[in-house]
Amino acid sequence: MNILYINTKTFKMLWVTLILIIPPVFNSCEDFVEVDSPPNNQLNGSDVFENADTVDAAFAHIYSQLRENAFTDGSISGLSYLMGHYADELTLYSGSLPSVKTYTNNTVLPSDYTIKKWWDTSYNLIYATNSILEGVENSTTLTLDEKSRFLGEAYFLRGIYSFLFSKPLW
Repeated sequence: MNILYINTKTFKMLWVTLILIIPPVFNSCEDFVEVDSPPNNQLNGSDVFENADTVDAAFAHIYSQLRENAFTDGSISGLSYLMGHYADELTLYSGSLPSVKTYTNNTVLPSDYTIKKWWDTSYNLIYATNSILEGVENSTTLTLDEKSRFLGEAYFLRGIYSFLFSKPLW
């Protein structure tokens, strides 16, 4: 009986100690997890469209992604190379490229990583282009000439992607 009394007393003391210690611990982290808005080394979404140079930088990002990661790149995972194998315009002489072999043999599956990468990257670029369209249209600091140039570029990019989406495999 005495042991049960000691355990209950110890248990109550533990709860009281936890209740007194835990709230200040959680409260003391508030300054540590607070984020400056916006971060000092980044631009806000609306700040990008206050200056023509930053809009050009946003387009530069899109063009670099077109060149490096989208289905318009010129590598062996690019659209023109793989569709050349798919349409028998190119001949695969090496058996060491199993991802290309599926296009040569016309055995491409919907789960193919290259096609997933094409779709993911392309829709991210369309999203970025739509963000530029919205930001340029709502900008109050860009001149009319700058706005029309940026809108023309963005509409062209969106149009070329829509055209390219309608052609191969799907």
